[in-house]
Amino acid sequence: MIDKRELELFLNEIRNCHRPQCKLIPCVAGERCTPFVYGKTTSDILVVSEVPQNRAWSDNKGAMWKGTLNVTQEGIDIQSMVSQWLDIVPEAEERFFWIQRANCAIVKADRIPTFQRCSRLYLSRAVELVDPKLIVTLGGHAANFFYHSAGTLRDLLEIWTQGRLKPKKHQSYDIIPFYHPSGRAGVHRLKPDNLVLHEKIVEMAREKIRSFL
Repeated sequence: MIDKRELELFLNEIRNCHRPQCKLIPCVAGERCTPFVYGKTTSDILVVSEVPQNRAWSDNKGAMWKGTLNVTQEGIDIQSMVSQWLDIVPEAEERFFWIQRANCAIVKADRIPTFQRCSRLYLSRAVELVDPKLIVTLGGHAANFFYHSAGTLRDLLEIWTQGRLKPKKHQSYDIIPFYHPSGRAGVHRLKPDNLVLHEKIVEMAREKIRSFL
């Protein structure tokens, strides 16, 4: 179990971040958007994604992270897709701790530096706070925070399934890299060879989660 007070302080720090490298897309009714970070004291699976798209901010979809993951819309939300991949839909809201490499809408010209700044500020601290049974990364940027691969994401995934890829950060944890579930990434994920690779990783992740029981 995660300490409730420490969890609240950490989530509030990220949600109230106003660092100059980030910008805020105006939200519905002119309210500040809620960063896409979520966790409960029961969280034991840390999901590291990349950055919410601008539309998510302009539609104020980040507000749902204040209360629930909304994993009921099967096949629609990214968090729902990941919970299906891991076969934990009923308990996903209680088990996920979800964080981005960049937690704010960011200036496009400063995209990579912003990823690095946000990662340095929050990711290792999230790992220490949650002490997760499993870390799941979505997309190349998130995977490279832990693995530092010089190749493509597909190269990284292939090497990982062969057991030849060792993390450079947080080596004591099980860290499973995935393609990002977004529609844009799906163009690559759903190619026949890549889909076989993705499905292999999904099954390996499910086996790992079943081993926790």
